[in-house]
Amino acid sequence: MKFPALFTPGRIGAVEIPNRILKSPQSTATSNSDGTVSQRTVNHYRRLGEGGAGLVMVEYSHIDDDASKAIHNQLGNSCREHVPGLGWLADEVRSTGAKVGLQIAHGGRQKFLGTAPIKSATASSWSDVEGQYGVVPTPMTVEEIDAVVKSFGEAAARAWAARFDLVEVHAGHGYLITNFLSPHTNWRDDEYGGSFENRARLLLRIVDEIRRRCRRASR
Repeated sequence: MKFPALFTPGRIGAVEIPNRILKSPQSTATSNSDGTVSQRTVNHYRRLGEGGAGLVMVEYSHIDDDASKAIHNQLGNSCREHVPGLGWLADEVRSTGAKVGLQIAHGGRQKFLGTAPIKSATASSWSDVEGQYGVVPTPMTVEEIDAVVKSFGEAAARAWAARFDLVEVHAGHGYLITNFLSPHTNWRDDEYGGSFENRARLLLRIVDEIRRRCRRASR
């Protein structure tokens, strides 16, 4: 066999996965308009688990009701009202024998909705959004950054309460954390801009906050 380890168990931290096949998160926009889980969403992810993936990663979910939502019918994880549906989804996937994870995200300047407010590291805009909607990002204050860090931690705690095995912090593809990491979109002159250490500060704070709220545990 070319990949002898592919169908053997693997591990991410404390989570043991039945094989090394991971279904990466991709948006389906099948949630209800308020971000709650729909039957279509559950059917989609349950079938992915039935297909034999060891870990099914559920699409990006927005973490607050301020500026993190990026698209219509995006999966929500911004309040307690989202938890029952997320638990339903997680249980259906886990019933197939797969582990299940949830991606948590903030749209940042790549907010496809194009509606204000668009929050980012600086006023650096995404030309497609600005050209179509005329909305330029508002640079985040330190207080707003603190609030986003807290929101990521709370979203991870809600995912844990909904019986997800892990969360994935979306830190790529032009969304908020990327806006801070990249010198092309981060022109700040405070502790969140300039050096790589400063530009990475938001991401590292988010990871620390998640670890603080979700202590290692086994199910």
